[in-house]
Amino acid sequence: MASRPSQTIESIDTTGGSLLHWVFSHKDASGNSRRPAPILACVTTIAVTYLPMLILAVYELVAKGGSPPETRLTFLHDWNVAFTFVISMPLMAYYTASDQGLLHDALLQLIKDGVLRIGDDASKKFRTVWERRFRRGNLICQALGIGAGLGLACYIYAVYSQPVIGYWIIRHGRLSALGWCYLYCVAMFYALIGFYVFRSINIIRFLHALVLESEITLIPFHPDRCGGLRPVGTLGLRHQYMLTVFGVNVSLLAFFSFACLGQHPWLSRMVMAAAGAYVILGPFVFFGPLFPFRNGMLKTKTELMSTVSRRLLQELERVRHNAQSGTITKEDEELIDRLRKLGTLIDELPVWPFDARTVRKVIVAYVLPILGSICYLAVSGLIGIAIEWLRAALGP
Repeated sequence: MASRPSQTIESIDTTGGSLLHWVFSHKDASGNSRRPAPILACVTTIAVTYLPMLILAVYELVAKGGSPPETRLTFLHDWNVAFTFVISMPLMAYYTASDQGLLHDALLQLIKDGVLRIGDDASKKFRTVWERRFRRGNLICQALGIGAGLGLACYIYAVYSQPVIGYWIIRHGRLSALGWCYLYCVAMFYALIGFYVFRSINIIRFLHALVLESEITLIPFHPDRCGGLRPVGTLGLRHQYMLTVFGVNVSLLAFFSFACLGQHPWLSRMVMAAAGAYVILGPFVFFGPLFPFRNGMLKTKTELMSTVSRRLLQELERVRHNAQSGTITKEDEELIDRLRKLGTLIDELPVWPFDARTVRKVIVAYVLPILGSICYLAVSGLIGIAIEWLRAALGP
């Protein structure tokens, strides 16, 4: 296997036209994008979102005597906002900016192990085509993300601006300076989510095209227990971790919305929409990057099984012909036994680029926020029943 095609594919640049990658990522001497420093990505994101809101909140607290009496939930007590802009958004910014480096490492490992092969001419053409597609796709994804962010910010304003809710962005019936800053941060947050989702879809399309253009060779007994394709499984597992953080965010949103702001139809719709997005996106973000390689693994396994089956059929026909003359040898029996063992070995080859341990991690990461929400609802319901029972027992 030549080295030049490997270097061409693994060093493909998917960051063209991406403002986020331009800010956080830097290229090494060979021109490959390096993963950004987590601290830099997180501190920068907090500095342009949560920190301005915190400064304005302290200013309103000191200069204007705190929140007006109609406010039912203040900024400093809204842990959902703190979690969103101190944990969720910084992590998403880092995950998005570092996806190029992770993709580079995964492809490089597949090429080094001989699992992924592609010809020289096809490799050069493939890189040229997809770098152009990624540049165009990143620009489109950014535009769609900004549009989604502005639209959702307007919807959130329409929900929280109602006087009956009593949210902290409204002060004496008007949107405060802190409220304007919050809507700006919300627009940025959802724009980042949109860019993250759309870019993930582009990467899935790229992997699907790469599998079609290349040759996938499974390696039996590979230490990763995935035929050598486990580096691809880390892509899906990484997305699942990010989604778990989003699930915790949804749980906090539900808690502070219902416990502090009360039951309101618009709030309920907003929480249900966020919860529905989590449930739907959960399987997609994990299996999305893996489906292209699953097809390649199934194709390779089928071809190997077909080759062994044809050879086994030939040997059986030859042995049957020899059996008529009574000349079956021990070598014939050993050959057929080896072919049968080879068939068993091929049948045990994996068809997904992950092992049982990865599946357990995904299930725990996906189910944990759901179980937390169910436990909260169950405990809240039991407490409500207990209060009503005590009221009935004590009488008026």
